[in-house]
Amino acid sequence: MMMRSILLFTTAALIIVDSAFSQEHLATTPVGFLTESDSVKRRQAIEALQNQRRVIVQNLVSILDGKFSDDIRVGAARLAGEYRAAEAVEALLRNIDLDVRPKIMKGLLTEEEVRPISRALERIGNPSIPAVIRNLEGSDDVNVRELCLQVIHHIERDKEIARLRLRRATDSQLDSKKKARLQAASQALLKMESQ
Repeated sequence: MMMRSILLFTTAALIIVDSAFSQEHLATTPVGFLTESDSVKRRQAIEALQNQRRVIVQNLVSILDGKFSDDIRVGAARLAGEYRAAEAVEALLRNIDLDVRPKIMKGLLTEEEVRPISRALERIGNPSIPAVIRNLEGSDDVNVRELCLQVIHHIERDKEIARLRLRRATDSQLDSKKKARLQAASQALLKMESQ
């Protein structure tokens, strides 16, 4: 029951933040108070919106880490990406296996539907990269490593910067097994770029 309330709260908050407001409705919401001439009310509105976001992101992380269906966790991942919630990066990476599920209708699905966790990490952007590199160097799962590499490649959008990040991580890594994984990732990145 509590998680259903969390989902409803999260959905309602997104509707409030995302919908087009009438002037009357806008004036009664925290967003509406941003237009106030009173600086105290504006500051309070900003704090209220920041608190709403914090609660929503905490709830999304709880859903990602909870024992929910894949579809529910995928929905939470998408919202975490929409919020560009750096706080959710570790929880997203713990769910990256959702991107390697068999996709029966792959040709009919969008990139976000095929790779929801990766797309969320990409939307979050640079704050995702250190954790993605840690995941890349720590995993023996070929699919997970490939997804992590794709995330880095899509975030950077520049092959030289992506290679530089991997080279720096490789140079600073003392563990030989992790270093070998990073070197293999650098080689895989070169192949990925040439395709």
